[in-house]
Parts: sequence; structure tokens; C-alpha cells
Amino acid sequence: MSNLANMMLFLVGGGVFGVFAVIVIPEWWRQRPSARIARRFAMHVRNARADSLIPTLAFGDAAIFQDEDLSRLDRARRRISNLFANIGGGRALRRLVLLGAGVAVVVLAAALGWLGWDFLVAILAAGGGGLAACVIGYVQMKRRWQIAFLNNLADAIDLVIRAVRSGIPVSEAIRTAGEEINEPVRREFQGISDSIDLGIDLKQALRTAAERIRLPDFDFFVITLVIQRETGGQLAETLEGLALILRRRKELRMKVKAMTAEGRMSAAIVGGMPIVAGGAMYAMDPDHMGRLFEPGTGQTMLYIAVGMMSLGILVVHQLTKVKP
Repeated sequence: MSNLANMMLFLVGGGVFGVFAVIVIPEWWRQRPSARIARRFAMHVRNARADSLIPTLAFGDAAIFQDEDLSRLDRARRRISNLFANIGGGRALRRLVLLGAGVAVVVLAAALGWLGWDFLVAILAAGGGGLAACVIGYVQMKRRWQIAFLNNLADAIDLVIRAVRSGIPVSEAIRTAGEEINEPVRREFQGISDSIDLGIDLKQALRTAAERIRLPDFDFFVITLVIQRETGGQLAETLEGLALILRRRKELRMKVKAMTAEGRMSAAIVGGMPIVAGGAMYAMDPDHMGRLFEPGTGQTMLYIAVGMMSLGILVVHQLTKVKP
């Protein structure tokens, strides 16, 4: 067996072992019952400790969602934790790291093997490609989580409305919604209920959830609950209006997705055709296509083509993207 075949076998085996070590084993360890209980308890104790540093404010004050009395280190830790809390936590972070590492390896191999770049330039390109892949992956995961949350939030609000009208307290209504609704709203409502069980005030539990979720619709839901708790009022009617708005926005997102399906499919086909055609031509005539990878005019034409295609796909993606 040649050295190239040994190297490919080593890379494939190392990749499989890396995926198993980075994703499968940690995920199995995290799903143990004792680990889940300890993780949920530690999260709510940490949130309660951080909230105890913040003075009680009037909920109408815009500073209710700020942590101005925390130190810079505590504020940075909370922001980093909130960045990944809604997309899977450590599991999502490991996936992003694995994605960035894979893209960096591919870019490094292409820059050194095909394009013949200097080692330092190849390292910089690999680092930039891996970082860009992590950022794009995070943005996509965050957007998908937000859309899934908003799609199920209206149903959760309906459960809260029915529970409140039947005379159940708001805290118990949130607990009921957390047991009946789908993910990812289930996890957030269960987190609020767990915080209340640990002795945290409802206002602080809602505030912590709002800081973590960072969606205007959920912020309005929190504001409605706290204002009704402090001043009274018709909670059911207000929440009905919010649920109606959420359903209309969901219908609008689905309509936009249906109307832009043709454009998104066209962008995928147009973006994939050069890759497929280039690969087929390289397989039939490697010497002819190899001129694109040679320093000089060939590489310049290749860079321009890749840049123009990437810019066009990005523009189409931005125009047809379904926003939360």
C-alpha cells in the first residue's frame, strides 16, 4: 500500500475517532440522570446567585434586562453562556469546533497541495476559513432555534391562558405548559419552573430566561406576566393578543418560505453546477483543468470565479432567508 493510501486511511480513521471522541462520548456522559440533575441544579443556583447581585428595579425601567452591577468577568461569563445555551450548550460548541477544524483542514490541504501557497499564508487561510465556518454555523443554528421557539411559543401561551382562566396561578400555568409543549419552549418553561422550585422569585426567573432567549416576543410575554403580577389586570386578553400576533408572524414566515422556494432551489443548482462540471472535466482531462491551479492567470481566473459565485449565492441567500 502506498504512502498516500496509508495517509488517507490514517486521516479517515482519525476523523472517525475524533467524531466519536468529541460528540458521542461526551453526549453519552451528559445524558446520565445524575448529570442532568446536577446540571439543572447548578444552572439555577448560578442564575440565582447572579440575580442576587442586581437590585430590585421597576419593571418599566429599560435596565431590567441589564446586569450593570455585575463585574466584567461575571458579565462576560453570562454572555458566553447565553450564546450557546439556546442551541445545545456544550454539544453545539463541540459541533462548531469540529466543523471549524474540518474546514480548516480542507482549506489547508487545498492551499498547500493544489494551489501551492506558502505555509504561513495557508495557515492564515485555514484559520480564517475555520473561523468563518464556525460563525456561519452558529448563526444558522441560532436562527433555526429562534424560529422553532417562536413557532411553539403561541401554543404555550394558549396553555397559559386556559390555565389562568381556570384559576390556576401563573407559576403553575408555566409548569403545565412546560410539560405539554414541544421543544425548545419546553426546556425554557421547565427551567423557569425549576427556578421557582428552588426558591427564586418569579420575576427573577422570568428575567433570567428573557436575558438568555433575547427575543422581543418572549420579552413582551415576560413583561405582561410581571406587570399583571404587580398591578393586576386582564392577563388572558393581553396574552390572547400576543398569541394572535405570533400566529400571524408564523403564517407570514411560512408564506415567505413558500414564495422563495424557487429562488433558493435555483441558487443551489446554479451554485452546484460549476463544482460538478469542474469535477467532471478534471476527471476527463486533468492537465487541461490543472491550469486553473497553476500560479498566474489560471489562479487569478479561479479566484475571480469563486469570489463572484460566492457573492451571488450570498446575495440570493440574504434575499430569500426566512427571518425570525
